[in-house]
Amino acid sequence: MMKQLLAVLTLLTTLHAWAAPDCLLTGTVCTAPKQTRVIDGVPVSRDCWEYQDMYQCRGQNQASDCQPLRERGCAQIGSACVSRDDAGNCMTHEQSYSCPDQPETFIEKTVCDQGTFCQNGGPGCFDTSYSPDRDFGQAAAMMEATREAGVYGIDPDQVEIFKGYLEQCSVKVLGGSTLKSCCQAAGGGAAFTNHAVLGAGLKVAGEAGRESVVLGSRYMYDALYSQLDSAIVDKGLGAMNSWASGLGDGVFNPQFNAYGFSFDFSLANGFEMAGFDPYSFSLSIAVMLIQEWLSCEPAEQVTAMKRGQNLCVHVGTYCSKKVLGVCLEKKQRHCCFNSKLARIINREGRAQLGLPMNSCGGFNQEQLQALDFSRMDLSEFIADISPKEVPTSTLGQRVQQTVNERVQGYYEQ
Repeated sequence: MMKQLLAVLTLLTTLHAWAAPDCLLTGTVCTAPKQTRVIDGVPVSRDCWEYQDMYQCRGQNQASDCQPLRERGCAQIGSACVSRDDAGNCMTHEQSYSCPDQPETFIEKTVCDQGTFCQNGGPGCFDTSYSPDRDFGQAAAMMEATREAGVYGIDPDQVEIFKGYLEQCSVKVLGGSTLKSCCQAAGGGAAFTNHAVLGAGLKVAGEAGRESVVLGSRYMYDALYSQLDSAIVDKGLGAMNSWASGLGDGVFNPQFNAYGFSFDFSLANGFEMAGFDPYSFSLSIAVMLIQEWLSCEPAEQVTAMKRGQNLCVHVGTYCSKKVLGVCLEKKQRHCCFNSKLARIINREGRAQLGLPMNSCGGFNQEQLQALDFSRMDLSEFIADISPKEVPTSTLGQRVQQTVNERVQGYYEQ
């Protein structure tokens, strides 16, 4: 009888631990506490005789939020597990898709151009059937790459040239579905190019007349990295000071503010950053974003702007918050760069040298010299610097207005 009693007690104490392999125990409640029961004439007292277990079980139908991407014509290019249970089974997959930035269109044109062109019917003829030469765009891209390497890569022994910055953003998830993402791309980043931050509203008197001074690169976004690397702003400013020698000896020593940055300027020293107010900078970012971004961290808001300008590349995802083995928050890692060209050279250069692609490090001087730039696809940057279609009607109005102003100014002297 004693063996039978022990068998019953063992069964009662271990029954609540049995569960299906696809289920996770989330809680246990005693439904028959502190009782004395008589088993085969023997009174037995226990703190709890019956338990009720609660489980969270994985369903056979997996939840997915990828269907909208497939409907847009996106093609899957990768898959990775970002959350596993204690047994090693994957609970959440991250699927990567490549999506077209605009719908596919077909345009029919009737081309009547001849294959050759001869001026005035003379012997000097040109074959016009070849596609336009892209060497100019390639040369311009390489000149900009050389300029950036000289400005931002100072110490040849340090890994500084075309380096990126590791940034993270959060995605709230539940049951495989996204509840709130702070990792989407956002607009507004174009207002933070070096040209936009320093050039807006700055006028030069004296010999420069009423013309605006064109300041800063249109392809660099140093202001968006001020909280990660304050030295990068100083490097960008130093590259803009060479034009100051052409202003003559006029007195021009302004101080002005833009997006939380304070700048001093003098003919002797050029531009110098006088101060930085992170609160004003964060406020400038916030007012440019829609309401749904206000629940995201300020750093995530800035990262969204960088992604909106194609300055970042996704290098990994991990589960940052778990409750009872279920992932509730994921963190995405991104390598972000202060120019689109730096991002292209860094990614393609690391692939050439066999360096880890989940790292944001740049190149030292020896590594940079080992890169084969002829094998790099710079078409994305070349498209940015290539002339766009000229609005002839607007251009004609501007020319007419300029002529009228100059003529009127001449006779009013």
